[in-house]
Amino acid sequence: AEGHFVLFSPTGCYGRAEEILKAAEAAYRVLGPEQGLDWSRRARWPVRITLEDFGAGNQRWGEHVPNRDRNLDYLRLNSRMIDNAVAAGQDWLPSLKATVGHELFHLMQHIYDPRSDATAAKFPGAWFWMMEALSTWAEGVVAGDPDYLAPSVREQDWIFFARHGLEYPPPLSCSFSPLQILWPHECARVQNHGYGASLLLRYLMANGAPPNLPGQLIERMAAGDGPVQALQRVAAVGSRWEGFVRWMIETGFTPQRAPSIRN
Repeated sequence: AEGHFVLFSPTGCYGRAEEILKAAEAAYRVLGPEQGLDWSRRARWPVRITLEDFGAGNQRWGEHVPNRDRNLDYLRLNSRMIDNAVAAGQDWLPSLKATVGHELFHLMQHIYDPRSDATAAKFPGAWFWMMEALSTWAEGVVAGDPDYLAPSVREQDWIFFARHGLEYPPPLSCSFSPLQILWPHECARVQNHGYGASLLLRYLMANGAPPNLPGQLIERMAAGDGPVQALQRVAAVGSRWEGFVRWMIETGFTPQRAPSIRN
């Protein structure tokens, strides 16, 4: 390990700690310097990672935990998911790498979020769906598989472009819990839209957009642009959106057949 992360885990991890820290350091390089982003905007190091049991029935591999002081953000990883994979005779490391990539890129986004620490930690903003798109893109990059697709994208979220327009700002129910009684699933719909929109990022990067498109988008967020405004500025999405939709339809994207997107 290179010292950017410290792992807190229960005893008996059987060598998992070293693999997790290696994955985190690899993600640090890929999602920082290679995207033109500056980790030094965070003042406090190392980043804490906790490996813990999320409880029976929780299928999440991990999460980014924002803090009112963004220098104290950290990651949680679900040891139960690793244990379940081992018990099933499956390799847990690819999913773990994808999770670290996704959640660590959320941490980077929080570093660049131009809103106040308290607001950024608690309330989804206009970039909420795009943040999910960026972090879902990061999964395959950190996993080292150019054809990797998050399971939710492969199974259902690929159809995002037919359910809603590209820009999908979070409704008030995302920020004010009393409204969630009336609209309990709206925030999740915005997230799912973002997961699917990761396909647009991959398409753009395979068709002339700069390889550090995600990093440039995050910098435009910090400068105050909206997500679609940033996409237009960096990747001329207005002239490429029709091509993307045509590609999705003509290639016959289905959960069983996911066409490759490569440079």
